[in-house]
Amino acid sequence: MIELNNISKIYNGNFIFRDITSSIIDKDRIGLVGSNGAGKSTLLKIICGQEYPDSGQISISDKIKIGYLAQNSGLKTSNTIISEMRAVFKKIFNIKRQMEEMEKEASKTKLLSEKYSSLQTIYEQSDGYSIEFKIKNILNGMGFENVPLSTKINTLSGGEKTRLALAKLLLEQPTFLVLDEPTNHLDFETLAWLESYINEKFTGTVLLVSHDRWFLDKCVNKIWEIESKTLHTYRGNYSNYAVLKKSTYEKNYRDYQKQQKEIEKLREYVSKNKARASTAKLAKSRQKILNKMEIVEKPNNIKNIPNITFAFDLKPYDDILEVKNMSITISNNNPSKTLFSNLNLHIHRGEKLAIIGKNGVGKSSFLKAIQGIIPHGGQVKWGQNVKISYYRQDLSNLNPNHSALDELWGRNPKISELEIRKQLAKVQIISENALKNVGDLSGGEKARLCFAIIMMEKPNVMILDEPTNHLDLETREILESALIKYEGTLIIVSHDRYMLDRVPTKIMKLAPGNAEIVEGKFSDIVWNNELNSTNLENFRKSSPSNQNKSRKKRVERAKRRAMSKELEQKISDTETKIKELEAQIASPDAYNDYTLMNDKCLELENVKKEYEKYFEMWADITEQDE
Repeated sequence: MIELNNISKIYNGNFIFRDITSSIIDKDRIGLVGSNGAGKSTLLKIICGQEYPDSGQISISDKIKIGYLAQNSGLKTSNTIISEMRAVFKKIFNIKRQMEEMEKEASKTKLLSEKYSSLQTIYEQSDGYSIEFKIKNILNGMGFENVPLSTKINTLSGGEKTRLALAKLLLEQPTFLVLDEPTNHLDFETLAWLESYINEKFTGTVLLVSHDRWFLDKCVNKIWEIESKTLHTYRGNYSNYAVLKKSTYEKNYRDYQKQQKEIEKLREYVSKNKARASTAKLAKSRQKILNKMEIVEKPNNIKNIPNITFAFDLKPYDDILEVKNMSITISNNNPSKTLFSNLNLHIHRGEKLAIIGKNGVGKSSFLKAIQGIIPHGGQVKWGQNVKISYYRQDLSNLNPNHSALDELWGRNPKISELEIRKQLAKVQIISENALKNVGDLSGGEKARLCFAIIMMEKPNVMILDEPTNHLDLETREILESALIKYEGTLIIVSHDRYMLDRVPTKIMKLAPGNAEIVEGKFSDIVWNNELNSTNLENFRKSSPSNQNKSRKKRVERAKRRAMSKELEQKISDTETKIKELEAQIASPDAYNDYTLMNDKCLELENVKKEYEKYFEMWADITEQDE
């Protein structure tokens, strides 16, 4: 469908990326990942024809219809919701209007009747009679079931505009869907609906950028990663990519180290023996091996990543927090609105509580209420020796007119500038960025500055409100690991389902008027029991053939798992063989026999190819099983 040949893009004299060569084939589901500023959105714009590469070529099949959702919605804000959705079907509605005008004619000439018949055929073939149903179905799925269709778009929130733009794009029925951060501002139900749509309804090709790792796991079968200004391809979803990337790096680094040792030994032998008449011939053969050797490049390690670790210096008592009959009422509305009431909660030392619920249900308000920032009903009692650090979703605790250095130093005036800079360096705020005003920092830099503040506060209770919002995938992984290792108590509000499945020990589900606290992780509690909503079930196709399909799927899955075990054994066998050959190559016999050395090196190369083949087959089967 699309071919990229040596695509490069330059901004301000520097390469964003260079010499990207890849292809997109029909039915691909590609997730594009990379650190902030790596050029992900730029690459999407080039593929969609909104920007041009500085060098290289892009070839796009004329059979595909691209639907592109940018981070800014691109809606005509003066329209109403329904008029913007109907604009997708403008040509079909024009046909309908012509038909209606003809129907008003009391007596139709034969010519008019033939034209009416022709228009009616086109209208029916375009599925014109089901347009309103399609619009309603998509809008309901995107969370607009209770929003009047006459609502002006310019009165909607940023999140609602994003959802509406996505709804419009899905109505356009492109064959190639290009989405730039489509999950921003979507609640759990809408995310589940979108994932189901992409997996069960949409039959075309997908290329998307997202920081939502759960979404990537559900919707893609291939990962493109922009790293070190080039593009790397991994088969499978995000979780497979994370494993494959780590194992690939470790394997490449082992290969590099082994070859470097081998080169060092060969060079040492040549250096010591080339001058001796008795060993000059052997030294010469070793030099030939060196000259012919295909050098393994040193793999790039992950550089410039934050070092986030949380610890506390004061151990609290076991009873951390007790909340009795809490209620929160917003009184600045007319009339006032009660978010929830009769909320009871008891948190013990070391517990990690996640709070979830729809936007506007009162999650952030709850965090503020338990800290006494906003008024509430009921009782809140903190335990002894509790020391709290609070991460605000809007990062409003930072002074935009301070430099990053002064912001951290002002909170820790007794510490030297060198130590403050070291702390900033841990979160990758270094050099001139440390002297920038906080207001000029990126969202990710501000978030990392907040983590630096918390690390220096050494709290035994952390209250975090959407801490992953501004973070790239790499930093999210690092933050998660830090939260998992943290031995203190954690209260966290998050929409990051991947994090919710790894970090918390229990979850509080807030809903209008009530709250429910359950033990377990997100996938067990929420996904299976709550998100299979009526909306989602009605969306899925139900037919008598479903049971037969399920049986067939179970049989196919059993076959895949059997083959997976067989391949795992072959991978293990080839790994053993590789170690044996490497040991033989390193032996004195091989060093003294050029032919033997050459044979063993060729055999090793072939076994490594077998290993790669088995590994790729195993990855494919694992991907299908997922």
